[in-house]
Amino acid sequence: EAALIFSSRNQAVLSLFTALLSERDAVFVEEAQQSPVTDACYLVHAPASTFPPEDPEILALELERARPARRRILSVDAVS
Repeated sequence: EAALIFSSRNQAVLSLFTALLSERDAVFVEEAQQSPVTDACYLVHAPASTFPPEDPEILALELERARPARRRILSVDAVS
C-alpha cells in the first residue's frame, strides 16, 4: 500500500493534473476554479478552456469541439 500527503489543495491538484495530463488531452475548467488546474495544463502543454458553471450548453459545445483529443477532462469545484 502507498499514500501521498499534500500540504495544500493546490499542491494536490497541481501534482495530480501534471501526472495525468499530456498535450493530447483537453481540459475544461470551471471559471471560478482556474488555478492551479490551468497552471498544470500550462506545464504539460495541455489546452485548457474555462466555462461558466451556470451554462451547460457552452460546455457541451466545447466538449464537442475537443472530440479529437485523447481525453477530455472536466474539472469542477464541488461542495457536498
